[in-house]
Amino acid sequence: MPGWPLAQLWPLALSVLWAPLCRPQACEWLVRLSALENLHEFHWSLEKQQPVASVQRVMETLTDQAVDPLDQKAVSSVLFQEDEPVVTVRFQEPPTLSVRSLRGLEAVLTAAPLLDEVSCHSEVCSMGWYVPFPLLNGSVVYRVLVQTNGLGRHIPDKSFAMNVDGYVRPSKSSPGLMERSFGTEVVALPSMMRSLHPSRPLWFVRPVTPVLVLGGVPNNKAVLVSSTEFRHSTLVEVSIDSCWVGSLSCPQASFSSTIQDVISTESAVFIRQNQLVYRFTGDFALLPLTEKPSGTEIHRAERQRDKFWTRMFKGLCVERLVPVYLPFNGKEYFYVVGGGWQGGYIYSVELQDGSIYSYDIVDQGGKRPCDFVEPPCKIVWAAQDPVYTLSDIILIEMDRSFKLVKYSRDTAAFMFPTPLPTFIPREQGSGFLILTGSESFTDTPLVIRGVEFNPYSWLLILWGNTLICSYDSADTYMFFTGFPATQMIKYFALSFQGEFTFITEDEEVWWGLEGNPQVVLLRPSPAWDSLVMLQQLRGPAAVEQESLLTVFYSTEGQLQEVVYTESVAGVGSVAKRRIPVSELLSLLRFSSHLPSSSVTRQGGRFVFPSPCPFQRMRFESLPPPNLFSRIQHYRAEPPEVLDPAGFYSPSSLSIYHGLLYQLLWLHSQYNRPYGDPVHDPTWRWWKNKAMYEDYYSYLASNRRSSGGVHVEMRHYAKEHRGWSQHSLPDRIYLDRTSAYHFTVYLSLRDRAQLHDVSSLQKKLSSVWLATVISNIDYINILVTRQELINRGAVLYQITLVDRAKITTQSLTGLNLRSFSFTLSVMNGMKSCYQETESGLERQGYTMLPVSVGCPPGRRIAFDITYTLQYTKETNKRYFDCPDPDPEMPCFYYEDTFYPFFQIQDMVSGDSGQFLGSYTFLIIGGGPYSLDNMRHYSEEEILRYNSQSHSDKMALIWTMPEGNVNKTEQGFYIFQGTANSVCGLWSLLSLCVSPLLLCILLCIVSPLCLSSPLFVSLLSSVCVSPLLCVSPLVCLCLSSPLCLSSRLFVSLLSSVSLLCLCLPSPLCLPSPLCLSSPLCLSSPLLLYCSLLFCCSWICQTRSPCSDVTADGLRAPDFYFFVEVSNRGVDTSTYCDYKLQFVIHIHGLPLNAYRGLFCMLVTMGILCSVLFCFILYQCCSHVIYQKITGVINNIKHSMLQTSGSEVYHSVSEETLHLPRGSIAVHRGSVMAKPRPPGLDAHPHHCGI
Repeated sequence: MPGWPLAQLWPLALSVLWAPLCRPQACEWLVRLSALENLHEFHWSLEKQQPVASVQRVMETLTDQAVDPLDQKAVSSVLFQEDEPVVTVRFQEPPTLSVRSLRGLEAVLTAAPLLDEVSCHSEVCSMGWYVPFPLLNGSVVYRVLVQTNGLGRHIPDKSFAMNVDGYVRPSKSSPGLMERSFGTEVVALPSMMRSLHPSRPLWFVRPVTPVLVLGGVPNNKAVLVSSTEFRHSTLVEVSIDSCWVGSLSCPQASFSSTIQDVISTESAVFIRQNQLVYRFTGDFALLPLTEKPSGTEIHRAERQRDKFWTRMFKGLCVERLVPVYLPFNGKEYFYVVGGGWQGGYIYSVELQDGSIYSYDIVDQGGKRPCDFVEPPCKIVWAAQDPVYTLSDIILIEMDRSFKLVKYSRDTAAFMFPTPLPTFIPREQGSGFLILTGSESFTDTPLVIRGVEFNPYSWLLILWGNTLICSYDSADTYMFFTGFPATQMIKYFALSFQGEFTFITEDEEVWWGLEGNPQVVLLRPSPAWDSLVMLQQLRGPAAVEQESLLTVFYSTEGQLQEVVYTESVAGVGSVAKRRIPVSELLSLLRFSSHLPSSSVTRQGGRFVFPSPCPFQRMRFESLPPPNLFSRIQHYRAEPPEVLDPAGFYSPSSLSIYHGLLYQLLWLHSQYNRPYGDPVHDPTWRWWKNKAMYEDYYSYLASNRRSSGGVHVEMRHYAKEHRGWSQHSLPDRIYLDRTSAYHFTVYLSLRDRAQLHDVSSLQKKLSSVWLATVISNIDYINILVTRQELINRGAVLYQITLVDRAKITTQSLTGLNLRSFSFTLSVMNGMKSCYQETESGLERQGYTMLPVSVGCPPGRRIAFDITYTLQYTKETNKRYFDCPDPDPEMPCFYYEDTFYPFFQIQDMVSGDSGQFLGSYTFLIIGGGPYSLDNMRHYSEEEILRYNSQSHSDKMALIWTMPEGNVNKTEQGFYIFQGTANSVCGLWSLLSLCVSPLLLCILLCIVSPLCLSSPLFVSLLSSVCVSPLLCVSPLVCLCLSSPLCLSSRLFVSLLSSVSLLCLCLPSPLCLPSPLCLSSPLCLSSPLLLYCSLLFCCSWICQTRSPCSDVTADGLRAPDFYFFVEVSNRGVDTSTYCDYKLQFVIHIHGLPLNAYRGLFCMLVTMGILCSVLFCFILYQCCSHVIYQKITGVINNIKHSMLQTSGSEVYHSVSEETLHLPRGSIAVHRGSVMAKPRPPGLDAHPHHCGI
């Protein structure tokens, strides 16, 4: 979007405080958000999104620092240093495709101490730690993690969400305060919310939704709004019309003001009241939205206050909204299900950059899902399946039965999976009940209320009065056990990490695990009662009654519940708390699977047997996490203050803000097509300041740095290598044929008591690890088991390898194929727990999402540095432009162009030459300057680049003919690992020169001179072209002296190169040469095969064929080049596409224009030469002739002039004798002399 900056700065700081006086085990971080102008005013969400100029004014004072104070883009030992926190801010990438720089971005910030006098109940209330909170355009969801630096006392980590709230605006009645833009905030909660109200589902698009909205407040058009995942929330009465439009086509049984359905997306909220659907677009200035925010000044001129909400689907009787929890390919989705006479209608709604598009789900013949079944038919639910192609799974209800229909959006056709049974089958054991046709059924009819699909595990779940799952697109159904058919599931919640939770009509909370056939009742249960009793031991509860509002999974994957509580005094509040699933499962396992005979007493203590078959599960030998999680880390520390106390001020914090902003701005702007020598965004920041680093340190040591701070350059950098951890990352990305390797270490609990080796082996044989992949056709799993008897442990080495089954290529981070990899210890999925500082954590079960495709953070770049170097060495010259541009070097037209490209990994910092296949096209250009460039049409691109159109005489460039493949359009396919396209003699000179050097060195050796093998070999090299099949090389292999000689190694490599480089059919590839590891590993062979060159020809009909010279300089031309591997490369899933500009100077003139100029020039030169020769040979004669001609001309002119004067004499003229002078009225007239007298006139004076 033009003019849309990539980063903004809002002067916010996270204030990190200690909790009240506490023991180290009970301490916690208290985090608040404040503005630099007023550090005593705290906020719980990001409300303002506009940049400010105060930071820039402070940055301009840094005149002797390692920063540029005039850059408009840039806007020690202390007390309690061992306790300073480290804050990690993760920027959630948006679903839109227009913002690519935010994918997998983290900033690790060190807090700065500041004296703030904030009131609290801690011993360090007089100070706090502050870090700048950056806002980046394109991201409105932020995840914050607060940790200690590992030097002082240990305080548990704290993670939370800090999102942008786009549904607020400045209040007109209370200046300085904010109010809700789509309604009125309700302060008295008990007036609308009552306890014992039924819970309702929380629908939002994970994980890009900044503000969560919960509806369902009975008999009130009110919603609960929170931008902090309900750490803090407000009740808002929405400003919509309370209409009830009932008709025969859309009958309504009764009127209700309740907001039945609410779906929150990244930038908008959709609500349903009765059959009406409304939309409200938030004011998110950080997002590139094409839709204007609701409630802006433009909308205020058109609508009243109660019309801020836009009504949608006015011609549809809406029965319900159905959410889609995950975005796909830059879009957000949800469904609209019709009711009444439109009961068979279903629409898919897409959101992209604020724009909304809706599509009617019909096939090519215009039929709907209900048209394929007998009436009555009603659409109940829908789910999205993006595994292979984007498709929809639709649940329809018929007369006493249900049916699944699958709709493919690519073919616009319906498919019908295996029919569902009419009744619920009888449970048989504790495992999955698979429908095979031989099972028996109960009398309870099957009722399905909804459908959920996990795109990672490919698991389809159908829920109602039972729970059904399918792993093969509804071809086979499996029933969960443990759930009574007398209950009815009201809503469902997926964690997308292996867990799921559902709530019944009786407000029961159930929990399940993917891959485990049994579901568990969490509340009410004996385990829940035991947990409540244990909590009551800490003291009486201050809450009189409470009711469940909703249950959802947070961003960290924890199960959370939102409850409404009322105190004894009648004060109502909304709170969020974690449901302790691990503690409940542990208590449930302890109370139900503990036989009394197994309890023993040792030393006055009761010892209970552990149901877990192992003691600890640990991950080892993990690769650096950022290499596969594709997260880019930036590190920033506050500038060193020169104050001896070490405390910071608001001014120094502003400098910290500006430095962080400059760091993130460099990241956002790093999209150069040319590869820098160091492809790090911070390299350009410090490249001109690094030489003065000692000078800046000298100023700081003498406390003379400007601004009162010292900016250390190494404190603002990008970390390419992360630290290896002992836990799997949140997600990994695999490219084509790439592998992910790690080790699982399982140690026994009672290995010290097992002195007998046989008993230990028997114990180890009972510990087994199961690995499951959602689709084995795409990912291969290699598992190696090793029993460590001396350590009493089992070691598993696991490798995930891509099978290269995906045939498409995509841009980085797009069109990824999702899978899930599950690790589970047999008999330990729900019985193994580990005590941590945050409570019990389940071990023995881990799900790892795997995304196969082009990983984020990779790009192709034009290696301009090596291209220039190699061009100079090969062409033996380099002519730069008369006016050099360091950002865009020039290339001479007559020189051969050798382009090199490199693949840059922005996460790991590695780079290397691109060795895959690609096409090289000229897609635009223009003469003289960049302003004259234009993009060529597809037809022009074909004429200027395709060899199939070479007869049209419009080619811009060509290459030496060779064994090079071409596309269907006639474009060359270059492959860096096979094709050598630079001409025979260039290759021969490259390959033979090391051989001649090796022979020259060998001649010097006396040992070599005395060897008859060398003489024969030298004669073969000089005479015979059959060098590769020469038996002399094979004989030399048998010599130990030859094998140990480094000269022979170089000689053999050179011989191999000569064999492969010679295109002659006489030079047959020697089996010895091709099979030799010395030959295949030779760097010269790789170097020789990577060459690609092109020559500029600019044929007659090409755009660069007739470029006139600009002044005295030769014509120049700017070419717009596109390099792409799409459709021609099978080495990667990435669609590398690079467009860059190269400057070619010294273009020749057009043939006709050149011929004309040559003829004119030759004519002028010949004329000058002819005249010169004529002058040298006959100069005297010519001079006389010319002099005579001139005299004759003068004489004729004089005669003519005299005759005219003579006849013009008037009658008053006096007749004088011959030779006299006549004077008349001051005029002198000379009378001509008679013939025979002297021709020279006499000079007379009067």
